Amino acid sequence: MVAVIHQTDIHVGKAIREEKVSIPWKPLGNYEDSLWDERRRWLDNVLAKAECLPLGLHGFPAQWKSFVQLAGPLMNFKEAVLKMSYYLQEDSDVQKEIFRSTAGQHGIPDILPILELKHGLGIFHRLTCISCPDISSATSGKHDVDIEDRVELISIFLDNGRSLLGPDLTTRGWIKCLVDGILGCFHLFLAGYLHRDISIGNVLRRREPQNRTKLRNNNHPHLQTDRFAFMSNVLDSCSGFLIDSDTAIKWRSSKYAQSAHRRFYGTRQFISRRLLLMWEYSKEPVVHTIFDDLESFAWLALWIAASRCPDDPESRKFLDSLDNDDFSMLSAHKAMLASTFTEDWMWDMTVSGLKPESAIRAIGPLLKEWFSIINKSRSKSIMVDWDENFVEKGEENGFFEEMQARGEQVCCEFLAKAVEFLDTLPPDPE
Repeated sequence: MVAVIHQTDIHVGKAIREEKVSIPWKPLGNYEDSLWDERRRWLDNVLAKAECLPLGLHGFPAQWKSFVQLAGPLMNFKEAVLKMSYYLQEDSDVQKEIFRSTAGQHGIPDILPILELKHGLGIFHRLTCISCPDISSATSGKHDVDIEDRVELISIFLDNGRSLLGPDLTTRGWIKCLVDGILGCFHLFLAGYLHRDISIGNVLRRREPQNRTKLRNNNHPHLQTDRFAFMSNVLDSCSGFLIDSDTAIKWRSSKYAQSAHRRFYGTRQFISRRLLLMWEYSKEPVVHTIFDDLESFAWLALWIAASRCPDDPESRKFLDSLDNDDFSMLSAHKAMLASTFTEDWMWDMTVSGLKPESAIRAIGPLLKEWFSIINKSRSKSIMVDWDENFVEKGEENGFFEEMQARGEQVCCEFLAKAVEFLDTLPPDPE
C-alpha cells in the first residue's frame, strides 16, 4: 500500500491522501495484540475512503509520533510517500538496510528510519483439500498447509517522485535522471546490493533537483578518483533517483548463490537478455549481476524514447516488441532490437523510417554504446560458468573481489558514455 503525505498536513495534523491501495481489505475485528490494534486503527483511517481523511497524528504508529512532532516542521519536502509492505522474514533485513546503508548518496531516495511491526503476518500457501470457507479449518492438522512467516515494514520516503514520461522533460532532462539512477544503482552495488527491478516505475525524477555542490566532496568518496573525473559536473545536482527495493538482494554474502533459485522477478520489458534466455531454456539456477541491472537501464531508455513519440509507427513497433509475455519471443525481440543499434547497417535502415522528432533517433548513439558495453561484459562475464558452492564462499576465494572490480569497470564505462552523450545535447531552457 502506498499513500502520499503532504507537508502541510503534518503541520496542521490534518490528513493523509490515499494514492494507491493494492489490496483494500478490512482488518479482522477481534485480535487482541496491541500492535495489531494499532495497525487496525491506521488501516481503518487510511483505507476507508479514497480521499483526504481527517486523520491527524493519532493515525501514525506510536513510534513515529515524537519524531513527526519534533522534526515534521523542519523537514524540507513537499510530499512524502508512505509505503507499507510485507516481506518474508528472511528478506526483511535487506529491505531495512538497503537504503539506510546508502543514505545521502547520489540517486538514492531520502528515507526516514523504517518501522518494523513485530506481529508479523502468516500467509497460507500450498493449501490442499480445503473445502470449508472458514480458514481456521486449515489449521486443524488434517490438511497439507504451509505458512510463510512475513513481517510488516513501514517506510516514509521524503519525495513523491514524478514519472520520466512527463511532457515537460527534454531528452537531456530524462537522460540526466537515468544517469542519476545509474549512480544510485552503482552505490547500491558498492554497498553490496543489487536492485533487480530497474523499470519505468522505479526510476523517478525529483520535484526539484537537489543542489549537491556542498555535499559532493564528502558524499562521493569513491567517485573522487581520477577514474571517475568525468563525473564532476554531473554530481553537482541530482534530478533522478531509484525507489522500490522489493526484489533487491545482498550480493556480497553467502546467500547470494541461494537467490539464484528464485526466478521470474522484475518487469519484463526491462529484463536483460541473459536472464530471459536462462529462465526460458536453462534448468540451472541463474544468479543476478550488476550487468543485468545496467542492461535494464538501456531497455528503459529505449522504452521511454519510444513512448514519447506514440504517433510514430516505427516507435510503436519498438514498444510492441518489448511487450511480450512469452520469454522466448521477448528474448528474440530484444536480441534483434539490440542489434538494431549496434549494427550500423541495421541502424541506417531503422533511422530512415523514424520521424525527425523521434526520441529514438536522438538517443540512438547512446544505445549503441550501452548495448556494445553490455555485449562485451556478457562475453567476459565471470558468471558464464559458475558453481553454487564456489559463490557461497566468494569472500574467501576472491570471487566477490573480482565481481566488484568488473562491476566497477562496467559501471564506469556505462556512465562515461552517458556523460559524453549528455555533452552533445543542448542545455535545457532556464
